Amino acid sequence: MPHASRSLSWWCAVVLCAAIAIAAPGGYAATVNVSITNYVFTPASVTINLGDTVVWTNNSGSTHTATSTTGVWDSGSITTGASFSWLFNTGGTFPYQDSIYVSRGMTGTVIVTAPPIITSPTSAPGTVGSPFAYAAIASGATSYTAIGVPAGLVLNTTTGVISGTPTTAGSNSVTITATNSAGSGTATVSMTIALQTNGAPLITSPSQAYGTIGGAFMYTITATNSPGIYTAAGLPNGLLIDMTTGIIRGSAGAASVSDVVMQANNGNGYCQTSIVITITQASSTTTATSTATATATTGGVTGGGSTTGGNCGLGGGGLGMLAVVLLGTLRLRSLRHAGRMPPAAR
Repeated sequence: MPHASRSLSWWCAVVLCAAIAIAAPGGYAATVNVSITNYVFTPASVTINLGDTVVWTNNSGSTHTATSTTGVWDSGSITTGASFSWLFNTGGTFPYQDSIYVSRGMTGTVIVTAPPIITSPTSAPGTVGSPFAYAAIASGATSYTAIGVPAGLVLNTTTGVISGTPTTAGSNSVTITATNSAGSGTATVSMTIALQTNGAPLITSPSQAYGTIGGAFMYTITATNSPGIYTAAGLPNGLLIDMTTGIIRGSAGAASVSDVVMQANNGNGYCQTSIVITITQASSTTTATSTATATATTGGVTGGGSTTGGNCGLGGGGLGMLAVVLLGTLRLRSLRHAGRMPPAAR
């Protein structure tokens, strides 16, 4: 039975420690001692966490009290060598005094730090391409973390401000945690990022495409806000763009890896980004009539540009659009001169 008794004692100790840890929001509860000596509370001000206990001990030769000035507690008379304790389960600032010797200035303060409570709004709308800012408000917080922040935004872990320029439309459930020495508080914020309306286009098509020599190739530039004109500079030989629909098609005559600059313009502005088109030799299993359709790869266009960067939201089209249009025109002339343009495009 001695072994069973030791086991039972061990389990009781574990349960007791767990109960103490659960009772204190920040972990284990603490006890802070205040000495009453020479008509002074020492220390006169203490800062504790929610769930901690303050013990006042009379180390003087006369009777004293430690009485809350707001009626939260009353120690009554504390005789020489005696103590009084109080468990603080509410956050805030608690002034107290010695009701017998208050005329001598015997006062003190207990400051109780509680885990932060986030009180900022639970929703925050934004728009792709427009500046965004959201401030997490939590009294007493010393640091912040956030999970699920929309693309293009960053969190300031000290101030709790989430800011930046969103690059991707969608609904985002963001979990924000505010922390201080007493513990943590968490809130969920719905951040809904919408596409721009009546603004510049935003190219959303994949940033890479593949085709084979002699195979039929087709890739469509897709963009928001209804572009009226599309251009592409640096296309592989044999490929052409329909400047109205944004469709790139044709049949490449040689293997190549081309960095193609694309633009979409709707009169309110333009978006410029790039795509890498890779043309390879057809495998032995590929027939001459197979179609090489552009496909997305990991890291395709999301919001403001491709994996190689983008330039969107600029007003009016500007010189960038003119340059691409001129390059496209020179390319068309070159293809006509070389006789490589498909009959339907001549």
